[in-house]
Amino acid sequence: MVAGYPNWSDSDALRLMDQATVSDKKRLVLQREKRFAEAVPAGVLSWVLEIRSEMAEPPSPSRDRERELRRCQDQVDRLRAPDFWAPKLRRLLKQAKVQNAEASAMSLVGAWISELPQADDDQNVKRLTSLLRAGAC
Repeated sequence: MVAGYPNWSDSDALRLMDQATVSDKKRLVLQREKRFAEAVPAGVLSWVLEIRSEMAEPPSPSRDRERELRRCQDQVDRLRAPDFWAPKLRRLLKQAKVQNAEASAMSLVGAWISELPQADDDQNVKRLTSLLRAGAC
């Protein structure tokens, strides 16, 4: 029995990046269908999967391994920083017309990202979806 799809990568980093791309495409489809509140969790999940991919990325073989490890960690830190994801989240929330839930959503997403790699993505998606449904009322 084959898991995944043909040519599925053995690399965790590449699989996670593929999943991040799929999640972002899902966000785009939902936005085109004007289902903006449903697009928010898909967008956030794509960022989380991108961060997970960077965390899983094995450093490329090089003579200066320490510098490569620092470069990888700097990239993860950049992606985890609120300066990266907060403006994107604000735009998604504005589109979904749930700005009244912005503070709670920011807090939830910040906690989710800070818990990586141990965070439960499915549970956090459910929490964010529930929060947005309550905020849309």
